[in-house]
Amino acid sequence: MERNLLQETKSVLKENGKTWDSIVWIGSEDGFIELEEAKKLFDVEYDSWYWAAHVPTDLMIVGDNRWMTRWEYDGSEWRDFHTYPQKPSNTLKVKKLVWWMRDKLKDF
Repeated sequence: MERNLLQETKSVLKENGKTWDSIVWIGSEDGFIELEEAKKLFDVEYDSWYWAAHVPTDLMIVGDNRWMTRWEYDGSEWRDFHTYPQKPSNTLKVKKLVWWMRDKLKDF
């Protein structure tokens, strides 16, 4: 199935209340791509068959207080949209951080 990477990215941004213009930088841990150049690179059709990743899985699209990552498993590709969590208003009373059979911080 043919997909356009730019349109696909804009669609995920829109689903999360963002636009292409809200992007601060695009790249990976190794460096960034100038935004105008990235937009040109994103405007490409690719085949989304389930046998191999077509877009680098370390690609990060970063904005104010959020970032989008691309994942691949067994040839299936998808994006995860992350936002920084808000600090809760209540204080936890935690006595230890290691204890058997506890998986929630509030249970410690």
